[in-house]
Amino acid sequence: MNNGNYNAKERVTITNVGATNDYNNLQHILDFELETNPRWAKVYQGILVVLEHNEGTWTTEEKTLNEIVRAFFHYDITSKKEWMDVIKSDYEKIRDCVRAKAATQAGQKYLHIHPHGSKDSTTRAFGFTNKFVTHMICTYTNRSLIESGRSICFSMD
Repeated sequence: MNNGNYNAKERVTITNVGATNDYNNLQHILDFELETNPRWAKVYQGILVVLEHNEGTWTTEEKTLNEIVRAFFHYDITSKKEWMDVIKSDYEKIRDCVRAKAATQAGQKYLHIHPHGSKDSTTRAFGFTNKFVTHMICTYTNRSLIESGRSICFSMD
């Protein structure tokens, strides 16, 4: 929360996709278009639970279970053409990274491929960026998106 407004502080990891220590693990990204990729079913829809977290780090399961639930909803990214357009563009950027054997999050706006696992892990996952999560929260909870420069947030009022 910032000045009474909220935004997603964390990305949402969706599913592991392979590892960069052997790019053959990521071949499915090159072999399949987005909507035929075997990971697509985990990407396009799911349930998102939004917790209010105000201080410190997520230290224990008990502490996490005591956080305030601000919203939960079923999402379907195929329901909004503008989301799908951005995600398809992001997928093509991800494919370019895999072709170049240089997996990076650079330039991906909604869907990205990011490191997943312990420090120095070569495992990569598909995830939604924190800005896209904020967009989804606003859409599915009927909140107005507040934009200020490159930052976005919403009010719970």
